[in-house]
Amino acid sequence: MNASPRQVSTVLTLSGVLPFWFLALSPESLFGLNTALLFVTYGAIISAFLAGALWGCVQAGPQGNRSTILLLVTSNGLALISFATAVFSLSPVALLIQLIVFAILLVVDHGIYAGDGARRWYWRLRLAVTLLVSLGYAVMLLKWMLAASP
Repeated sequence: MNASPRQVSTVLTLSGVLPFWFLALSPESLFGLNTALLFVTYGAIISAFLAGALWGCVQAGPQGNRSTILLLVTSNGLALISFATAVFSLSPVALLIQLIVFAILLVVDHGIYAGDGARRWYWRLRLAVTLLVSLGYAVMLLKWMLAASP
């Protein structure tokens, strides 16, 4: 296989959007499983994964300044918040919290990647994917609102 890490990263990142949209467009139950619960669980896994990737960024970069410590604390905090959304609540609030976590992760990634010419492609990919995922969240929130209305 002659694929570059950039190509593989792009394919895997874009593939990660598919479960969000599959679940958002699925009926309330699929094979006896609650699709809203699956959506929140997948969102928690992906947002925790992205938060954990920040940890790796810190370890690979220069050590000892305040921004690296802040990034480590942010990484752990966002991963724990993501976990909490999956454990404590199956509600629109869980979706909104996850959406906020994704937005914070995007802002942090902007600070890391947007100014780096060699890795700017990743920032553009993250921006596009976060927008696609956010639209999936909007669909889920709309489904929740429609299901709750009389």
